[in-house]
Amino acid sequence: MQARVEGELVVLSADGGELDGDWSDPAVVQRALFAVVEGLRRGQPTLDPHFIVVLSTFVVDAPVALYLPLANDVRGIGYRHLEPAEVFRFTPGRLDGVLFMNGVRLAEAPLAEALFLQELGHRWGVYARLPDPDGTRLLGRDCAHWSAFVRTPGSAMEGNPWVADGAGRFVAGVPDRVGYSDAGRYLMGLLPAAAVPPIVRIVDDGWPCFDARRMGVDNPRAAHPTWRTGEPAAAEGALEPIDWGEVVAHEGPRAPPWTSARRRWSAAFVLAARAVDDPATALPIVERARLRWSAAFEAATDTGADRLTLDTTLEAARLVNPPGTVPFGGRCLDPVDCAAEAPRCAPTAGGDRICTRGCADHGDCPASACCVALAAGDAVCAPTIDPCPAVDGPEAGPDGGPRDGGLRDGGLRDGALRDGGLRDDGLPLSASSARAEGCAVRGPSSADPSGPALLVLGLGWVLRRRRVGDAGRISRRRGRRCGPGWR
Repeated sequence: MQARVEGELVVLSADGGELDGDWSDPAVVQRALFAVVEGLRRGQPTLDPHFIVVLSTFVVDAPVALYLPLANDVRGIGYRHLEPAEVFRFTPGRLDGVLFMNGVRLAEAPLAEALFLQELGHRWGVYARLPDPDGTRLLGRDCAHWSAFVRTPGSAMEGNPWVADGAGRFVAGVPDRVGYSDAGRYLMGLLPAAAVPPIVRIVDDGWPCFDARRMGVDNPRAAHPTWRTGEPAAAEGALEPIDWGEVVAHEGPRAPPWTSARRRWSAAFVLAARAVDDPATALPIVERARLRWSAAFEAATDTGADRLTLDTTLEAARLVNPPGTVPFGGRCLDPVDCAAEAPRCAPTAGGDRICTRGCADHGDCPASACCVALAAGDAVCAPTIDPCPAVDGPEAGPDGGPRDGGLRDGGLRDGALRDGGLRDDGLPLSASSARAEGCAVRGPSSADPSGPALLVLGLGWVLRRRRVGDAGRISRRRGRRCGPGWR
């Protein structure tokens, strides 16, 4: 396959027939997805995103959409029911999964955005079960979605927005918006278990989710949600509230917990084209989908205090450092990327995000940085040029640190803060912009130029299961310019 970059997209041209064949055959899908992953790695070896989002120049009937999990590093969300090892990695690098979103002609269809939220939501769920003989009574289609009888507020992971309509009768309308339930946000690492209200389901006459049909009858728990059918639904039965603590007790607590879970993710959008196809007209459609879908994901995960971000720029996809290894001043996406000595990930004016740390005064920072105040008395180390804010001047704070609101150029300026970019211990804080005179505030490139690594494990198990769908006072330091590694 040939790979080329078009703006923030990658075009993969299958000149060897890698995308040909009947996509309703799982073997064809497996071969094609292998080809896409390997084509991207061979053609653009510096790219290593968390997700690859694939749209094709052609439309296939099945799978309509698909999430292919290649790695999981979270315990307590139910993946142990799918693999002998709950934590696994089938591919080198950061790649967690591949989303196949079908042809570009479907990218602007009414359901495309909701389907994208669903497929990306499969990175975390829905696989969690209960500790009883029918441990899947919360689950429906493919044991990877909420049961049709679970009350959800228009969740992309299915269920339905049930409301009472008389004694023992319930109706579900078509929701105006599709997002994620609080249980889903727990699985994503956005909420503590205590913040998840009981899950309410209608006691139904269905059967365990792993049995799709019985005597020619489809399992009613696997029925599509109203947001997908476009039609209201009705059901009868008694309500059964289930405390989320029962699920947590059975699956084990989420690890890492919500306070330290990743908030920022990267995705590379790929347009896959057969040899006979001209991708030119499809590129604007894919670009619109990239922007619209990433914004929708952020909105759907917004809890009012926190949210997940999907960075779909190719620059973000080039940040290949393993979690917990990026040093001070190195580029990062999320605090979990940063080494222990620089545990914060702050955005700069140049658009990068760098690992840094909190400080009380300039002495807490490396020689190439100053302690710069943020809002609410907080402060971090910011790469800068000489001098740091004067110790004895009106801009100085106690012990040589800067006074909040009295910052000079060369630091992180309190007046240019952006929400949601800087977190400590996983909690949201204000982020900051960086400015510098004489040199751009950009961290050293963390791109890994190593050659492509071949995938060695098959994907059949997924395709069989899913078809669709030093504080101290210091003196002034003179003569410093850009620190080592900065350009």
